[in-house]
Amino acid sequence: MSTPVHEGPLEVFKALRAEIDRRSNQQQALLSLQVAGSTALTSVALANRHNVTALLTLPLFSLVFGAQWYDHRLAIRSIGNYIRDDLGPRVPGLLDWESTKPKTRGQWVGVLATYAAFPVASIAAVIALVVAGAQGHVPAWAIVGWSVALMATTVMQIVIWCFVGRPRA
Repeated sequence: MSTPVHEGPLEVFKALRAEIDRRSNQQQALLSLQVAGSTALTSVALANRHNVTALLTLPLFSLVFGAQWYDHRLAIRSIGNYIRDDLGPRVPGLLDWESTKPKTRGQWVGVLATYAAFPVASIAAVIALVVAGAQGHVPAWAIVGWSVALMATTVMQIVIWCFVGRPRA
C-alpha cells in the first residue's frame, strides 16, 4: 500500500511506464512500416524489370525506420534503468518489477530478429540492384544511387553497432 511519501515517485513511475508503452507501440509501428514497405517495393520491382530502381528507396527508408526503432529501444532501456535504480529504492516493494522481471534466454533472439529486419531488407535490395545491373536492366544513374544506398546501409550498421549497450545521457 502506498503512503503519501510514495505518491510522488508512484506518479513518476506511472508517467514513465506510459512513456515506455508509447515507445513500444511506436517501435511496433516502425517495424510494421518496414515490413509492409519492403514488401510493396519488392512487389513493384518484381512486377516489371524496369521498376527495379524502385528498390533504391528501400535502404533510405530502412535507415530512417531502423534508426528510430533503435532510438526507442535505447530510451526504453534508459527509462527502465531509472525506474530500477532511482525510483525503486524510494518505494521499497512496490516498484521492483524492473529488477525482478524474468530474464528469458530467447529475448535476444527476438531483439536481433527485429533489428535485422532493417538492414537485411537494405542489403537484399542492394544485391537485387547489383544483379539487375549486371543484366543491363539498371540505368547508370541507378548505379550511383546504389552506391549511395550501400554507403547508407553501411553507415547505419556502423552507427548502430557502435552504440549497442551505451547508455544515453
